[in-house]
Amino acid sequence: MKSKTEFNTAVDEVAQAKLELDLLEAKLKKELALVQGKYAQRIQLCKDLIKKETAKCARFAGRTPSVFSEKNTGESAHAIFKFLTIPKVLKPQKGFTWPKVLELIQGNKKMSCFLRLNPEVDRERIKNEMKKTHRTQMDDIGVQLVDEHKFVIEPKPKTQKGSS
Repeated sequence: MKSKTEFNTAVDEVAQAKLELDLLEAKLKKELALVQGKYAQRIQLCKDLIKKETAKCARFAGRTPSVFSEKNTGESAHAIFKFLTIPKVLKPQKGFTWPKVLELIQGNKKMSCFLRLNPEVDRERIKNEMKKTHRTQMDDIGVQLVDEHKFVIEPKPKTQKGSS
């Protein structure tokens, strides 16, 4: 860019492109909402049917091994079915909850290896403390509050388009 005229032209092009982008995104959002609304009920009905019927079939197959071939799979006119072996899942025993498990682990020093310790900087708390004490930096922990600047171009509101 070599002149203010070129700069102003580029800025105006960006502003016009942003306006067009906003209009296109609004139109897309509206059309997506219409399409989603059109199919949402049928999609939910399918999901509900799949969940309900799969659970019923699993219960039946679990107590009726004859539905399977020798490879622990079976077929119908439109489907292949089988029980998959999935990785073991850790769950609390009957009568226990995860908070109770945590409490028991915390009360047993030998079990403390099962606790996660994820130290993390509480940035918001540091920022609030610095604002409260009117400090812009904390040398002892190596942080500072700075204003960041980002160049942006925004379209003018339509009422001001002609003024410049």
